Amino acid sequence: MFNYKRLTFIFILLSFLLTITDTSSERQARKALLSLVNIVVEEGTDVSNTAPSSFLDSAENGRLNLYNFLNKQTEVLNQKSIEKKGFISGLFSLLYFIVQFFKFLSNYVITFYPSVILLLYIFLTSRLFRRNDYYGGNYNY
Repeated sequence: MFNYKRLTFIFILLSFLLTITDTSSERQARKALLSLVNIVVEEGTDVSNTAPSSFLDSAENGRLNLYNFLNKQTEVLNQKSIEKKGFISGLFSLLYFIVQFFKFLSNYVITFYPSVILLLYIFLTSRLFRRNDYYGGNYNY
């Protein structure tokens, strides 16, 4: 019996990766498949110049965008923690330090990618993907 949850996740992940990447072989295959059913495909020069060339380029752009977003949020949270008083100020200060930690993780390549790999490992080894052959009890190994 196949583990359909894991196969579905792998299918969705591969579909996502193939959607965000744009290599020359994928472009040729897409053109060849579309030409079989007489669909003419003409790509503009702007699309090919701005499209990411690989998954690593997309991941690096995502890391930089995440860092920029978290950088703006730390400024907002710091300002709010200074303006507010009492319990709300402490809550904003706590959120400020949490966002600072995530900003640190996304700032450096050497901390970002291992943390992403760790999160993927934790997700893929979670109870969601464990197979239960013994439906009567809780025998997940």
